[in-house]
Amino acid sequence: MRRLPEDVVAEIFLASLPLDRNAAMSESASPLLLCRVSRGWRTLAFATPQLWASLHVVDRSTSSQRLRLNEAVDRWLSKSGALPLSISVFGSSDTPTEKSVILETVMRYSSRWSRMRFKLWSASSFEPLAALAAVDLPILETIVVDHGILVNRPGEERKWNINSLFQARSLRNMASTMYIPVALPFIQLRRLSYGLAAGTADPSDTYIDTPAALEMLRQCPSLETCNISIYGFGQPPVPQSLPPPCRMESLSHLSVLDSQWGGTESYFFSSLELPRLQSLEYQGGLPGFVMFAFEPLLTPTNQLQRLVLNIPTPNEALLNCLSLVPTLRELWIRQRQFHHGDPIDPPNDAAFWSALTPTAQNLHEVLCPQLQIVTFTGFGGLSDNTVLQLIQSRTGLHSPTIARLTKAHIQFHRGMQEDIAQELRPQIANGLDLSLRYIPPPSPDHSPLHGNISYTEREVLSDNW
Repeated sequence: MRRLPEDVVAEIFLASLPLDRNAAMSESASPLLLCRVSRGWRTLAFATPQLWASLHVVDRSTSSQRLRLNEAVDRWLSKSGALPLSISVFGSSDTPTEKSVILETVMRYSSRWSRMRFKLWSASSFEPLAALAAVDLPILETIVVDHGILVNRPGEERKWNINSLFQARSLRNMASTMYIPVALPFIQLRRLSYGLAAGTADPSDTYIDTPAALEMLRQCPSLETCNISIYGFGQPPVPQSLPPPCRMESLSHLSVLDSQWGGTESYFFSSLELPRLQSLEYQGGLPGFVMFAFEPLLTPTNQLQRLVLNIPTPNEALLNCLSLVPTLRELWIRQRQFHHGDPIDPPNDAAFWSALTPTAQNLHEVLCPQLQIVTFTGFGGLSDNTVLQLIQSRTGLHSPTIARLTKAHIQFHRGMQEDIAQELRPQIANGLDLSLRYIPPPSPDHSPLHGNISYTEREVLSDNW
């Protein structure tokens, strides 16, 4: 190792950095771990600015910890030379009302901010950011602002004036769980996430009604990806005179968390024209609901490739929607319960699975003939035999009109009935990516494990870089 040229060793150092997140201030991970091996490695690491151009920092709770951490952050960033910076700052929930001292240090490097993420816990935590102006952020490309308590009511923006973060001229990607005034210069945006992504959490404090959501999208003509949550308590009714449709030529991915209790959600989708839409994610509906609000988007002109649904139950309305998207290649359905004790599966979902299972008799009527990838999670009444028939028919039926299934990931909300993986060994050997998981029903509330969820289960905006 000592005989390797320094430039080769430096490249190895860079390859040790995480690819899916910022580097953490941990002595057990790169780059700090590299500095503990030898004096030569430490000198080389300190002289390699790329190692210090990303940082994930968690604000400490006590004053003494914050002082030491503040100094460490300054030393870290000072080694990054003149490189663009990627930084994520997570505030401490132990002292949510205190102003973040770390922000004041990080802000000294604002001229080099490229990708920034803030998850803080109170209005006062955001106060230091109010001192920034758009001119202080010349190369900011991505901004993620996540308020830990999810207080997003209109008027809250007066407690933190951070609009300059969203006004940077180079901004291309933006995500926020906080209230944002609609009148901001979004014309250059490529990726927008407002509220919570579909399937993540309860959006009951994310206030944006249908007219405001449409107005925001009208200001984003270059948008390619959009995640938006709409909440409808007390929102205005559908206007009598409808404005022109909102046409977005570049939008290929749309994710909507629809928590409305009225009929205005259909107005939202019917007001959109998305000729390039390829991927649609949708969460919404109440138990027993009979329609899907996104149906107006499923037109013959769309070439939808991917559909992800987080819904109470597949029903006849869903069959009608799937019949409108013969080009679909990937289908992901997650069945969710609203209350503990709700039925896991409806008694009449057999028609849904039959419509997806091709046979010699229904080759011309089978839904989604181009389907290649399926993911089904949260189903309890779905039998192993039904899944077996679906997979076998879509992998063994030789027909030019039916695509071959290449990936099937299924999570049952129950124990195993029969080991169908044994029956599917020939398909697996022929390249089928198969994953079958069986999960028992949830524990009762009095269980000692109640509430002990995964750390990442309610994490939001983790994929918005």
